[in-house]
Amino acid sequence: MTIKFGCPGCKKALNVPDNMAGRRGKCPHCGVGFAIPGGKRPAAAPVSNDPFGSLDEPASNGETYSPRRKKKRFSCMGCLAGCLLLVVGLPAMAVGGTFLAVKMKWLDSNKMTDYLAQHGITLPEQGTRSTKPEDNSTKANTGPENTGKETTTKKEDPKVNFTEAHFFPDNSIAIGAINFDALTGNKTYERFKEELGKANIDFEKNSDAYFKAVLAFQFAAVKRVVFVGKASEEVLIVRPRNPVTIDEVRARKTGDYKESKIGRFVLHEEKTDAFCLVDENMLIVGPPAALRKILERDKPAELVADLDAAYKLMNPAKAIGMAFIPADFLKAIAGSVPGGLPWKPPAEFEQSKAALLHVDFANGVEVTATAMAKDDAAAMALQKALDKQVAKLKEDLDTIKKDKAEEPEGALAKKLEEVVAVLKIEMSGANVNATLALNQMLAFDVVDIVKKVFFTKPAQ
Repeated sequence: MTIKFGCPGCKKALNVPDNMAGRRGKCPHCGVGFAIPGGKRPAAAPVSNDPFGSLDEPASNGETYSPRRKKKRFSCMGCLAGCLLLVVGLPAMAVGGTFLAVKMKWLDSNKMTDYLAQHGITLPEQGTRSTKPEDNSTKANTGPENTGKETTTKKEDPKVNFTEAHFFPDNSIAIGAINFDALTGNKTYERFKEELGKANIDFEKNSDAYFKAVLAFQFAAVKRVVFVGKASEEVLIVRPRNPVTIDEVRARKTGDYKESKIGRFVLHEEKTDAFCLVDENMLIVGPPAALRKILERDKPAELVADLDAAYKLMNPAKAIGMAFIPADFLKAIAGSVPGGLPWKPPAEFEQSKAALLHVDFANGVEVTATAMAKDDAAAMALQKALDKQVAKLKEDLDTIKKDKAEEPEGALAKKLEEVVAVLKIEMSGANVNATLALNQMLAFDVVDIVKKVFFTKPAQ
């Protein structure tokens, strides 16, 4: 027997087995979550081992639902720019007296909206509020239970414990990594989703759309992602939570991919995109020429010594880690962020040999950054330049706080003064370290006021 009911989102008729009564599900047509009628209480959803999630959910007519995904080209530099934007945008929003200019450049021109959309984040219209009921469905369980059917697997290579560095492009200028357990397994992340939900933004659903379009993975199925490379040679390395087979990946990648054997690897490539399943726990994606070059090399990449030193100091337990060569990286992302980054680094920073950045959300927002200067004198010059920027920032915030005392901008300037107060900049030999630790309350007080300033229509 089956249970027949209408989706609360798109209203389409759905049929599910009666043994699913009381569980939570997700519409295969519109993605809205709901409780399946007929049960006394929603049962805990079993965790799916399928990293491709709802791509194979049964549709209402009993056939397999396999949506056509719009082809998207991922940008390593764009993703790294997004990470950098995330961690420097908050304390630097008012630098140089450009607080309102930033608002005009990024939002009123719709450039930032377009930029975020390219990375899977869709913003609502300004001034709108969410009218959707809260969706408490378990994101990890977006597909049916395993059927137990065996999958014919085409083995790529005998088991070898490859390191990620084996697949870095030579002479990369930046390496970034996201640890999804550290990113999502904390109260700060839950509060973050809640705040976005109030603005009618489903972060995980939007992230699913981006991940599936690029890799056919769902957001909750990814354990670690590494972005690495340089212009024209940008590679993404994905570590799924559960083992995957090449048949599963190929079945869900759109496009006319052709196989070619390169040493002990099999490259799957089309005109603009290529991938290689190194083993059941590592998938690499990137431009065909870049991946072919890496697979033909078949040994760890040759990195600039300074970047290699910074990379070895990256802490994989942190939510976000980045190592980069300042001058080359800032030049590469110059066109990736509309209107430019909100903070213009001093020349002394761009002259640094390498830089290291960590972000963690376990107890709020904690950002630590290290610039590796050429020598002690260069480190001292950089610290002085940063201290000067902080002093100018304090002056700008004080001016905005007084001029806009009765407006949201004034409230934001006052709150940002608290942020700047906990910013610490100090020298350690030839390194300059900056630390910014915001407790959850302060971080979301800032977020709440930012929403009022940037995402609320002014009264007519």
